[in-house]
Amino acid sequence: MPQVYDRMVTYHAYLHEPLHRVAPRDEAATYLLERHQEGETMAMWGWEPSFFVATGFPHGTRESHTAQQITGWPLQAYFIERYLDDLSQRKPAWFVDAVGPNAFIYDRRESFAHENFATVRNFIQAHYDFQAEFGNKRIYRLKSD
Repeated sequence: MPQVYDRMVTYHAYLHEPLHRVAPRDEAATYLLERHQEGETMAMWGWEPSFFVATGFPHGTRESHTAQQITGWPLQAYFIERYLDDLSQRKPAWFVDAVGPNAFIYDRRESFAHENFATVRNFIQAHYDFQAEFGNKRIYRLKSD
């Protein structure tokens, strides 16, 4: 239902524009594509799976969004641990926190950003360097060994 509601009340180019028109690539996708190396993967925090489509990057974790990790429910700790295990084992080159203004559902950084979850915050600080911010997306690069 959240996706249906979002599509009903929000402008989406793929619903409201003729199909032959292509939306311009957003700044965050352009930034990543200019720096991408063959074979690199990306992990996402938040709910913007379309960013994988915009960049063409393979997933660095099992899920294309982190609703299970962000939402407070009995299995939240399990999903956070699994997410961190994926990051640790797969070492995605890019980490994108897509929580912020105008994001789908998770639009409040003070509540939903990765920094609000101590184990995730500590992992990202230890293994990734902040690179850039575009709208609701903050981009981090895996540190060199």
